[in-house]
Amino acid sequence: MGIKRGSITTSVVADGLVFNMDAANRASAIPSTSTNKAFNTINLSNSGSFVNDTIWDNNTPSSNFDSFAFDGTTDYIISNFQIGEILGGSENNYTINVWYRQTDQTSYRALVTKWYSYYMGINGTSILLNVGAGSGWGAERYCTTSVANNTWINATVIRERDRSTVDWYLNGVFQNAVSDSTTTNSGTKKLYIGGYNNSGDYDAFQGNIGPIQMYNRALSANEVLHNYNALKGRFGLS
Repeated sequence: MGIKRGSITTSVVADGLVFNMDAANRASAIPSTSTNKAFNTINLSNSGSFVNDTIWDNNTPSSNFDSFAFDGTTDYIISNFQIGEILGGSENNYTINVWYRQTDQTSYRALVTKWYSYYMGINGTSILLNVGAGSGWGAERYCTTSVANNTWINATVIRERDRSTVDWYLNGVFQNAVSDSTTTNSGTKKLYIGGYNNSGDYDAFQGNIGPIQMYNRALSANEVLHNYNALKGRFGLS
């Protein structure tokens, strides 16, 4: 069953979905000429702000396919709620699914983060998840497949706490599993997109970020593939 928001119906998996933001969804992104622009998430409330010159990009270049554009310096998006608590504590499974197109591979670039809870981002040509441990970061859990520059990619990371693994999928296909038994620090920090903590210059993302879905459970391999197939046409993938 599709999740209808505004004039857009997105046929992604609905079970366990706790965060759903998509620039192509007119009820999810609120274009504005003001400095701080708002976005809505699954409950259609005003859930956060665009900081600095983060923009809703619907046509420049045409390959951006209604996405959020980040300049790699000070841009980021911050939520008004604490997604870590929604995902659950240290014993819970969760899934983070992100469409992105990076234009720089020189350093760490943050995609979706919550300070000392989880950091999903890119380090050069590798994508990683760092699960917060206590009052700091734990070890980095990498996808073993290199990621391309200037190419739309669908990256899905699944933390299966009950199996003590982090599972990686790229474009709907399983890549590898990494051992992980870290006790997550839920903390009180908010969700950041395109950066982390309170400043966009912390691993600021450079490029475009498209739809983001977060689930409070581990999706199955078939569900990951379903989500990829539901949106791949928009990004010119087959």
